[in-house]
Amino acid sequence: TFVDTTLTVTITPQSNTSQIFVMVNQSLFVTSGDSATFRLLKGATVLQTQLSAVFSSASNILGNASFMFFDSPATTSATTYKTQIARASGSGSVTANINNNPANITVFEISA
Repeated sequence: TFVDTTLTVTITPQSNTSQIFVMVNQSLFVTSGDSATFRLLKGATVLQTQLSAVFSSASNILGNASFMFFDSPATTSATTYKTQIARASGSGSVTANINNNPANITVFEISA
């Protein structure tokens, strides 16, 4: 089951032909024997899903998942992007944005 993280950003494109470049760097904590899956959403629509490369077999691991995405929202209305996280496998747990570790979501409008 996916849950919202604290990463969210809203941008209002100036042109309906603009593209939005989204960059995500999400910190995560994975307990023994598990991995995490992140996904990027625009509103309630899933844009991209990525399995984190962090796996743990003997100890707890703090790591990051990073990805980029080009979106063509075709609107001049405010558009919100956010991330969600879920446990991908195993019997442990995953947590996002713990202990003030770096996590950010950045968007740029690219005019057509």
